[in-house]
Amino acid sequence: MIIRDKRTDETIDTGNRDPRLSKLARRVYAFSEAIKKLEDVREFDMKMITLTYAPARQWQKNHVRDYLRAMRREIKSGLLAYAWVAELQKRGAVHYHLYCIVEPGTRISRPDESGQWPHGMSRIERGRSVFYIATYTSKHYQKVGHFPKGLRMYAVWIRNGLLPERDHWIFRLSSYPKWLSDQILEKGDLYLGRVPQRRKEGGWEIEHPRSIPGHRVMVPFFSPYVIMSMSHSSRGSDVHTGN
Repeated sequence: MIIRDKRTDETIDTGNRDPRLSKLARRVYAFSEAIKKLEDVREFDMKMITLTYAPARQWQKNHVRDYLRAMRREIKSGLLAYAWVAELQKRGAVHYHLYCIVEPGTRISRPDESGQWPHGMSRIERGRSVFYIATYTSKHYQKVGHFPKGLRMYAVWIRNGLLPERDHWIFRLSSYPKWLSDQILEKGDLYLGRVPQRRKEGGWEIEHPRSIPGHRVMVPFFSPYVIMSMSHSSRGSDVHTGN
């Protein structure tokens, strides 16, 4: 599936790739669409931060998390939303692209100079379209199998209350399998504000709005691909038995 940014005409191909890359592209696209719903979005500041490793430094899974915590301590409530992706370069080194939306006038210290990113170099520049960072996943050398074991490939976050309730709900649903979010959204606002959970028996379920204290009504959802597979297996079994 080709996803296109209507404003910049940039595209991302979410098909013919590892499922993790497809989910990354879909989540960043959902983030991009949600950000468009922000009131007065043009009044906010957009920052693009690049974090790279020095040749002698090794990646560790908590590095980007620790940087985000340090940045949030510095700018506090100035941070409104962010999306980051890990990129694998040709030489095999990991680096990060972080897109931040902050309150006007918020100053972000350069990570390497402030000691918040002691692992290499950093760069801060004016943010482009958030859609741009997802295009890194389309490069020919972006191979999931070559990433260090345990590496998280992306994260997106929008502060609660920043978006209208329905828009934030749709954004949250994008973290679930596409077939599941599609089925839930087909019901309009029936499940507004509710998110699914896994069923012990398989599939997913979501609480029906008619639930009352002491009597929860859970509505199951099943992947159409699993149902089709079971149907084909059943027919194949019948034919085999008949012979």
